[in-house]
Amino acid sequence: MLVAVLALAVGAAAMLRAVGPGEVVVVRRRGGPARTRRRGLLVVLPGLHEVDRVPEQFDVTPLVVPARTADGVDVRIEGAAHVQVVDPVRATASETRSRAGQVLEAALADAAVHSWLADLARRRDSVRDRAAAAVVPDLRALGLELDTLVVDAIELNLTPDLLAWADRRPPSD
Repeated sequence: MLVAVLALAVGAAAMLRAVGPGEVVVVRRRGGPARTRRRGLLVVLPGLHEVDRVPEQFDVTPLVVPARTADGVDVRIEGAAHVQVVDPVRATASETRSRAGQVLEAALADAAVHSWLADLARRRDSVRDRAAAAVVPDLRALGLELDTLVVDAIELNLTPDLLAWADRRPPSD
């Protein structure tokens, strides 16, 4: 009798999963999503259900992007992003975080391509704003939404070609 009670208790414990703060659990049945749960206890049937844990939000850092400006100057943009999970079923893929980083880096590089070096130096926020607007559909397809994008630095190497280019430019006011 005691063995049966212990076996029943162990079986019941194997079916319970705790969902902590800051995460969402996606329960899958036969490979497809069956339900999601944000907090509390969850009952799953071992062998029938698979459980994927997804953070509700995460940081994408560091973003390090080599790019070329509209006037042909090679720069390196450094930044970070914070994203929210809006569709946990889509965000369960193991490569979601790295794919989000690729999307953000490509948007920063594209924003640099459409900016002049002088504009980057004066208005770093314009690169951030252009990139943030561009990533909305791609992040949404991953089940994510951009919360914050920060451009920490825009660097360039003083090469002989860059110095020659600067000598040819008219002085700015």
